[in-house]
Amino acid sequence: MIGIDTFFSIGAAVVSTCAKIGGELMSAVGAFAKDLVTGSIPGITNIVLGKILTLVIDVISAVADALTEKPKEETPEEIGLKAEMADKKPEDFDSINDYIEYLRNDIKVDEERLKEMDEKERATYAAIGAGLYVKQVEEKYNVELPPEFWHSTADLRNEGKISEEMPSDLIEFMKEHGIESGATFSDYLSGKLGIGSEDQQKMYDALKDTYRKEYPDATDSELNSKINTL
Repeated sequence: MIGIDTFFSIGAAVVSTCAKIGGELMSAVGAFAKDLVTGSIPGITNIVLGKILTLVIDVISAVADALTEKPKEETPEEIGLKAEMADKKPEDFDSINDYIEYLRNDIKVDEERLKEMDEKERATYAAIGAGLYVKQVEEKYNVELPPEFWHSTADLRNEGKISEEMPSDLIEFMKEHGIESGATFSDYLSGKLGIGSEDQQKMYDALKDTYRKEYPDATDSELNSKINTL
Protein backbone atom coordinates (compact mmCIF):
# COMPACT_ATOMS: atom_id res chain seq x y z
CA MET A 1 0.00 0.00 0.00
CA ILE A 2 1.28 3.46 -0.90
CA GLY A 3 1.42 5.80 2.10
CA ILE A 4 0.59 9.52 2.08
CA ASP A 5 4.28 10.45 2.21
CA THR A 6 4.91 8.27 -0.83
CA PHE A 7 2.33 10.23 -2.84
CA PHE A 8 4.32 13.42 -2.26
CA SER A 9 7.51 11.52 -3.11
CA ILE A 10 5.90 10.42 -6.40
CA GLY A 11 4.90 14.01 -7.11
CA ALA A 12 8.50 15.14 -6.61
CA ALA A 13 9.79 12.32 -8.83
CA VAL A 14 7.35 13.33 -11.57
CA VAL A 15 8.56 16.94 -11.56
CA SER A 16 12.23 15.86 -11.46
CA THR A 17 11.82 13.41 -14.37
CA CYS A 18 9.97 15.95 -16.53
CA ALA A 19 12.64 18.58 -15.78
CA LYS A 20 15.31 16.11 -16.88
CA ILE A 21 13.46 15.52 -20.17
CA GLY A 22 13.32 19.29 -20.59
CA GLY A 23 11.16 21.72 -22.52
CA GLU A 24 8.17 23.92 -21.77
CA LEU A 25 5.58 21.23 -22.47
CA MET A 26 7.22 18.65 -20.21
CA SER A 27 7.38 21.28 -17.47
CA ALA A 28 3.61 21.72 -17.87
CA VAL A 29 3.15 17.92 -17.90
CA GLY A 30 5.20 17.69 -14.70
CA ALA A 31 3.11 20.33 -12.93
CA PHE A 32 -0.13 18.70 -14.11
CA ALA A 33 0.97 15.18 -13.14
CA LYS A 34 2.21 16.33 -9.72
CA ASP A 35 -1.18 17.90 -9.00
CA LEU A 36 -2.85 14.77 -10.31
CA VAL A 37 -0.94 12.68 -7.76
CA THR A 38 -0.85 14.99 -4.74
CA GLY A 39 -4.09 16.88 -5.31
CA SER A 40 -6.36 13.99 -4.33
CA ILE A 41 -8.95 14.51 -1.63
CA PRO A 42 -7.26 15.21 1.74
CA GLY A 43 -8.24 13.31 4.85
CA ILE A 44 -9.11 9.99 3.22
CA THR A 45 -7.37 6.70 3.92
CA ASN A 46 -4.33 5.49 2.00
CA ILE A 47 -6.35 2.64 0.52
CA VAL A 48 -9.02 4.98 -0.89
CA LEU A 49 -6.37 7.49 -1.98
CA GLY A 50 -4.55 4.75 -3.89
CA LYS A 51 -7.79 3.56 -5.45
CA ILE A 52 -8.73 7.09 -6.56
CA LEU A 53 -5.28 7.65 -8.11
CA THR A 54 -5.56 4.34 -9.97
CA LEU A 55 -9.04 5.33 -11.16
CA VAL A 56 -7.82 8.76 -12.31
CA ILE A 57 -5.11 7.10 -14.42
CA ASP A 58 -7.66 4.57 -15.73
CA VAL A 59 -10.13 7.34 -16.66
CA ILE A 60 -7.44 9.29 -18.53
CA SER A 61 -6.28 6.14 -20.33
CA ALA A 62 -9.86 5.30 -21.36
CA VAL A 63 -10.38 8.85 -22.67
CA ALA A 64 -7.16 8.56 -24.68
CA ASP A 65 -8.44 5.23 -26.05
CA ALA A 66 -11.64 6.93 -27.22
CA LEU A 67 -10.38 10.33 -28.41
CA THR A 68 -6.84 9.72 -29.69
CA GLU A 69 -4.90 7.11 -31.65
CA LYS A 70 -3.79 5.32 -28.48
CA PRO A 71 -3.67 1.52 -28.89
CA LYS A 72 -5.78 -0.29 -26.28
CA GLU A 73 -2.84 -2.33 -25.03
CA GLU A 74 -0.56 0.68 -24.45
CA THR A 75 -0.16 1.74 -20.81
CA PRO A 76 0.52 5.28 -19.51
CA GLU A 77 3.65 4.09 -17.69
CA GLU A 78 5.03 2.78 -20.99
CA ILE A 79 4.66 6.21 -22.63
CA GLY A 80 6.03 7.94 -19.52
CA LEU A 81 9.14 5.74 -19.52
CA LYS A 82 9.65 6.21 -23.26
CA ALA A 83 9.53 10.00 -22.78
CA GLU A 84 12.44 9.71 -20.34
CA MET A 85 14.39 7.40 -22.68
CA ALA A 86 13.92 9.47 -25.85
CA ASP A 87 16.52 11.83 -27.28
CA LYS A 88 13.89 14.19 -28.64
CA LYS A 89 11.39 16.30 -26.68
CA PRO A 90 7.96 17.72 -27.58
CA GLU A 91 9.36 21.00 -28.93
CA ASP A 92 11.08 19.01 -31.71
CA PHE A 93 7.65 18.25 -33.20
CA ASP A 94 4.79 20.22 -34.72
CA SER A 95 2.25 18.81 -32.28
CA ILE A 96 1.93 16.77 -29.10
CA ASN A 97 0.26 14.09 -31.20
CA ASP A 98 3.35 13.84 -33.42
CA TYR A 99 5.59 13.60 -30.34
CA ILE A 100 3.53 10.79 -28.84
CA GLU A 101 3.51 8.95 -32.16
CA TYR A 102 7.32 9.24 -32.18
CA LEU A 103 7.49 7.75 -28.67
CA ARG A 104 5.02 5.06 -29.66
CA ASN A 105 6.74 3.97 -32.87
CA ASP A 106 10.42 4.86 -32.55
CA ILE A 107 11.31 4.27 -28.89
CA LYS A 108 11.55 0.66 -27.79
CA VAL A 109 11.20 -0.22 -24.13
CA ASP A 110 12.35 -3.38 -22.40
CA GLU A 111 9.24 -5.32 -21.33
CA GLU A 112 11.15 -6.73 -18.36
CA ARG A 113 11.91 -3.17 -17.25
CA LEU A 114 8.19 -2.44 -17.19
CA LYS A 115 7.40 -5.65 -15.33
CA GLU A 116 10.07 -5.04 -12.68
CA MET A 117 8.90 -1.54 -11.72
CA ASP A 118 7.93 -1.14 -8.07
CA GLU A 119 4.67 0.56 -7.12
CA LYS A 120 6.18 4.02 -6.68
CA GLU A 121 8.13 3.90 -9.95
CA ARG A 122 5.10 2.63 -11.89
CA ALA A 123 2.90 5.41 -10.46
CA THR A 124 5.54 8.03 -11.39
CA TYR A 125 5.77 7.00 -15.04
CA ALA A 126 2.01 6.40 -15.27
CA ALA A 127 1.35 9.95 -14.06
CA ILE A 128 3.75 11.36 -16.69
CA GLY A 129 2.18 9.23 -19.44
CA ALA A 130 -1.30 10.26 -18.33
CA GLY A 131 -0.20 13.91 -18.40
CA LEU A 132 0.95 13.51 -21.99
CA TYR A 133 -2.37 11.91 -22.95
CA VAL A 134 -4.25 14.81 -21.37
CA LYS A 135 -2.14 17.39 -23.22
CA GLN A 136 -2.85 15.50 -26.45
CA VAL A 137 -6.62 15.63 -25.84
CA GLU A 138 -6.43 19.31 -24.86
CA GLU A 139 -4.58 20.07 -28.09
CA LYS A 140 -7.12 18.18 -30.20
CA TYR A 141 -10.23 19.70 -28.62
CA ASN A 142 -8.81 23.10 -27.63
CA VAL A 143 -10.11 22.67 -24.10
CA GLU A 144 -8.35 22.83 -20.74
CA LEU A 145 -8.64 19.66 -18.64
CA PRO A 146 -7.05 20.40 -15.24
CA PRO A 147 -6.47 17.79 -12.50
CA GLU A 148 -9.73 18.67 -10.73
CA PHE A 149 -11.70 17.55 -13.79
CA TRP A 150 -10.06 14.12 -13.63
CA HIS A 151 -10.46 13.85 -9.86
CA SER A 152 -14.17 14.65 -10.24
CA THR A 153 -14.71 12.05 -12.96
CA ALA A 154 -12.71 9.44 -10.99
CA ASP A 155 -14.78 10.15 -7.87
CA LEU A 156 -18.00 9.65 -9.85
CA ARG A 157 -16.65 6.42 -11.35
CA ASN A 158 -15.74 5.25 -7.85
CA GLU A 159 -19.30 5.96 -6.73
CA GLY A 160 -20.76 4.15 -9.76
CA LYS A 161 -22.50 7.28 -11.06
CA ILE A 162 -20.84 7.35 -14.49
CA SER A 163 -19.58 4.68 -16.87
CA GLU A 164 -16.11 4.26 -18.36
CA GLU A 165 -17.28 5.81 -21.65
CA MET A 166 -18.92 8.92 -20.23
CA PRO A 167 -15.85 11.14 -19.52
CA SER A 168 -14.82 11.09 -23.20
CA ASP A 169 -18.41 11.81 -24.27
CA LEU A 170 -18.58 14.62 -21.72
CA ILE A 171 -15.44 16.26 -23.15
CA GLU A 172 -16.94 16.20 -26.64
CA PHE A 173 -20.26 17.66 -25.47
CA MET A 174 -18.50 20.29 -23.35
CA LYS A 175 -16.67 21.37 -26.48
CA GLU A 176 -19.93 21.36 -28.43
CA HIS A 177 -21.58 23.62 -25.83
CA GLY A 178 -18.69 26.09 -25.74
CA ILE A 179 -17.21 25.09 -22.38
CA GLU A 180 -13.49 25.88 -22.47
CA SER A 181 -12.32 24.30 -19.20
CA GLY A 182 -13.01 21.06 -17.37
CA ALA A 183 -12.88 23.11 -14.16
CA THR A 184 -16.42 24.22 -15.05
CA PHE A 185 -17.54 20.62 -14.52
CA SER A 186 -15.92 20.46 -11.07
CA ASP A 187 -17.40 23.85 -10.18
CA TYR A 188 -20.83 22.64 -11.32
CA LEU A 189 -20.60 19.60 -9.03
CA SER A 190 -19.50 21.68 -6.04
CA GLY A 191 -22.22 24.30 -6.58
CA LYS A 192 -19.78 27.11 -7.34
CA LEU A 193 -21.52 28.18 -10.55
CA GLY A 194 -24.17 30.83 -10.16
CA ILE A 195 -27.73 29.52 -10.28
CA GLY A 196 -29.10 30.27 -13.73
CA SER A 197 -25.71 31.45 -14.99
CA GLU A 198 -24.63 30.81 -18.56
CA ASP A 199 -21.88 28.42 -17.44
CA GLN A 200 -24.32 26.46 -15.29
CA GLN A 201 -26.76 26.09 -18.18
CA LYS A 202 -24.03 25.09 -20.65
CA MET A 203 -22.70 22.49 -18.23
CA TYR A 204 -26.17 21.13 -17.54
CA ASP A 205 -26.85 20.84 -21.29
CA ALA A 206 -23.51 19.04 -21.84
CA LEU A 207 -24.30 16.61 -19.03
CA LYS A 208 -27.79 16.01 -20.35
CA ASP A 209 -26.45 15.21 -23.83
CA THR A 210 -23.83 12.90 -22.25
CA TYR A 211 -26.47 10.99 -20.30
CA ARG A 212 -28.80 10.92 -23.29
CA LYS A 213 -26.10 9.20 -25.33
CA GLU A 214 -25.57 6.69 -22.51
CA TYR A 215 -29.32 6.15 -21.98
CA PRO A 216 -31.00 6.87 -25.35
CA ASP A 217 -34.40 5.56 -24.21
CA ALA A 218 -34.54 7.59 -20.99
CA THR A 219 -37.12 10.34 -20.58
CA ASP A 220 -36.14 13.94 -19.83
CA SER A 221 -37.30 13.41 -16.27
CA GLU A 222 -35.08 10.34 -15.88
CA LEU A 223 -32.08 12.19 -17.34
CA ASN A 224 -32.68 15.15 -15.02
CA SER A 225 -32.83 12.76 -12.07
CA LYS A 226 -29.47 11.21 -12.96
CA ILE A 227 -27.84 14.64 -13.28
CA ASN A 228 -29.34 15.83 -9.99
CA THR A 229 -27.79 12.88 -8.12
CA LEU A 230 -24.24 13.82 -9.12
